[in-house]
Amino acid sequence: MKRLDSNSEIFFALVKAGLWGKVVRLSEFGKPDFKRIHLMAREQSVTGLVTSGLEYVSDIQIDESDSTPFLQEILMEEGRNSKINRFVAKLFGYLAENGVEAVLIKGQGVAQCYLKPLWRTVGDVDLFLDEENYQKAKAVLVPTANHVDQEVENKRHLAMILGSHAVELHGVMHTYVSRRVDAVVDEVQKDIFSNSGVRYWDDGGTSIPLPSPDNDVIIIFTHFIGHFYVGGMGLRQISDWCRLLWTYTPWSCSICPPRRCRSIMSRQRTQDER
Repeated sequence: MKRLDSNSEIFFALVKAGLWGKVVRLSEFGKPDFKRIHLMAREQSVTGLVTSGLEYVSDIQIDESDSTPFLQEILMEEGRNSKINRFVAKLFGYLAENGVEAVLIKGQGVAQCYLKPLWRTVGDVDLFLDEENYQKAKAVLVPTANHVDQEVENKRHLAMILGSHAVELHGVMHTYVSRRVDAVVDEVQKDIFSNSGVRYWDDGGTSIPLPSPDNDVIIIFTHFIGHFYVGGMGLRQISDWCRLLWTYTPWSCSICPPRRCRSIMSRQRTQDER
């Protein structure tokens, strides 16, 4: 395996420091090129983690000229996060008023698992819905949208722009990589909407439903697996999964107590064999 160059090693060291909030020493890697490291952070949408990692550097003094681009970007990111959080609260209030039950997935929900939620790079607002509420959400939101993409009906997916925010409706979260994996995701969807498999995030006084931790960890993992095979995935997606696991998973047991996903996979395997 080809060895990483010194700036790549520093980049990953800073990501890990920001991800876990642990002291990092950079002198062993050589002189950093912070312009290059800043570019790498932006390419992978983890500027917040790298900036946080800079706060944990214990052995070298970082010049103000080197740290300023990171801090300037983070100030803008905090503003974007605050704005989209307000939008999410308003959106869910509007959906509730119109009888639509939705669950927020990825994005601002998983950001709450980070040490500094407002430093996570903002993305789209993704709504997960069952069949009935998917149709309701379309009827309620499409007339208010600035722009609506062509619906992918067989995947029950519809993207739109509401104001200045990108919103995506997901009626299913299939990977289309493995029937067995998609069967697990279907079980997760059933648990969320039939068994109240959710947790809640207090978004400025508005309770936003998120998947329960054991459901969320499957959604996020299968989502980036789908990206890995189809369009490529970034470091932010892996970081999301890591922070979710770190926040909610007791390390003495499996990811989904009581090994629910394993039992689902086993059951699906038996059906496939038949």
